[in-house]
Amino acid sequence: MNKSFLAILLASSFTGLIQAETVDIPVPKAAVVAAFNTALGGTKLHLDNYGSKQGTSWLSQSSYIILPDGSKKKFNISEQTTKVTNRRFWRHYINDFNTKNINVIANGNKLEMTAYFESQGEEIKGKCIKAKLISNKKVECKLKMERDIHLNNSQIMISLKPIAYNGSISFSNASATFKTDLKIPNKICQVFNGLCGKIENFIKFKIRSSVENTVKNELNKPGIKKAVANKVKSLLKNKIDPKWKVIKISSNSNKYIVRVQRPDTIDKNTVSISSFKALKKNANIKCPGNIDFNATIKTKTKVSGKFWLEFENGKKSNTHNWNMSGKGSQTSKVSRSWNAKNFKANSGWTRMALTWKDKKGKKYSKKSSKATFKRTCKKASGGKKLNPKSSTAPTMGIGLQK
Repeated sequence: MNKSFLAILLASSFTGLIQAETVDIPVPKAAVVAAFNTALGGTKLHLDNYGSKQGTSWLSQSSYIILPDGSKKKFNISEQTTKVTNRRFWRHYINDFNTKNINVIANGNKLEMTAYFESQGEEIKGKCIKAKLISNKKVECKLKMERDIHLNNSQIMISLKPIAYNGSISFSNASATFKTDLKIPNKICQVFNGLCGKIENFIKFKIRSSVENTVKNELNKPGIKKAVANKVKSLLKNKIDPKWKVIKISSNSNKYIVRVQRPDTIDKNTVSISSFKALKKNANIKCPGNIDFNATIKTKTKVSGKFWLEFENGKKSNTHNWNMSGKGSQTSKVSRSWNAKNFKANSGWTRMALTWKDKKGKKYSKKSSKATFKRTCKKASGGKKLNPKSSTAPTMGIGLQK
């Protein structure tokens, strides 16, 4: 066989250019709920504005919230002063009141987190202040009587909407609702009609407003949402590959539909030669002449590498660069030269070899199946034989192009 030559003209077909695959993944709500239970599990509330006596006040601000990222934020709950008579006042404070656990459930397209408080006796401390008759100076009452308040069934319910955040799942629009039952076990409530109900409502309002505003404002901060997103990503790694980017989440019955972008990855399956065959399996040609092939390459992402052709005589072409600018397929015409020393039908084969590397430099390769053919060289005009020039160094032309 005489001098061989390869030409790659990959401009005939290219489809489906994208940089990352977007797919919807169904994830059981139970798995997402479990992840949020863990991610939010460190959230704790400590309510306390009761301390040592300072004049006629026992106010000492010690309330705080521990957030999901482990940070602690202090906040204030004002003391409640209620007029009992013209010269007598009650002051109430909340004393060392803590959440003991949280629970997250799915409710439609929302998540509901409930933080339950402990219930251990009289959480609201009551003190009495009176004004002296002549000086009007305020002092603590000497009369010992029950002024403390019991808090029962106390909880704060937090509504969260799952959203795609920082490539994972977090929440938006956190809102909080504080609920509790108050009861003053005091005979004076029977004497002063409506007094204790008024005190209970005042106290409930002050606790509620401080707690609800603090929880809502702190949970809605970007840093907290990011911390939850990072934790949820690690907890859902068996459902959602941490390398994937979550771009949307929606509720569907007992599942969440999580839309992700899978990043460009390069491995042994990134490239395939889906077809390599001679345009004409049997033909007569003027020698030297070309044999044409169609080569179709498919890739899953942007990738580049080297390629060459291998021949039936054990030789191969030179190595050249190729590239694909995205996911898709590309079909090209491949030509090699052919010559023979006789005018009989001669058989041969050609195959394509490709190599490429991943981002770490690991090398992969693929070879097409052998494309077989037969070619018969025609005689020159006048019946003269062709004068072939032998060569054993086939060469390669231009590389793969978009």
